[in-house]
Amino acid sequence: KVNTFRGLLNLYTCSEATLRRRIKQIGLLVSYNFNSKFYTLSSIATFNEYGIWEYEKILFSAYGCLTKTIKVLIYNSPSGYTQNELSLILHVRVNDLLRTQTGKQALKREKTGREYVYYSSDPQVFAAQHKERQILINLSLQEKDIIDVLPDKDIVISILVEIILSGKLYKDELVQRLVKKTVSVTESEIDSVISYYNLKKTKLK
Repeated sequence: KVNTFRGLLNLYTCSEATLRRRIKQIGLLVSYNFNSKFYTLSSIATFNEYGIWEYEKILFSAYGCLTKTIKVLIYNSPSGYTQNELSLILHVRVNDLLRTQTGKQALKREKTGREYVYYSSDPQVFAAQHKERQILINLSLQEKDIIDVLPDKDIVISILVEIILSGKLYKDELVQRLVKKTVSVTESEIDSVISYYNLKKTKLK
């Protein structure tokens, strides 16, 4: 499925210059890890949703080299990417390339919290991506606030079980039922569980 330049040279028994021309004509994909040592045909590769194909830890991109791949991924992203997000997608370190491309103004970046988010350098695309990223950040903060007020795991389980078994209940009645089972719980804790698990509030009054 994959081969090295030396392996291809032995296979075709031609000069290095001729082989390089053939590689360019055929449009072989070059691995973006292992120092671009490996080649393959795009028809062989089975790309994932990000255009990446991994074969025995050798990584290929449908977009070509790593630099171009990063730019395409960021441009097509609805909310940009952080360095960590890109590293998880590409399975390689990308911090140096991101720094270089930002310096060349090929990418735009903004600091959010403790890390940078990288966006398209196109003003219209950037505006849409930045807006979507802010929405994601706000949702994340809201979820964190809910998690912070959740009761202990055992209490959460007890509340959920009681809701499932009892159906429609007043919150004060739910508290009483749980207290009878030696589970100390408040109405605000019940509210936090309902919010976190997105339960239908119409079931509880």
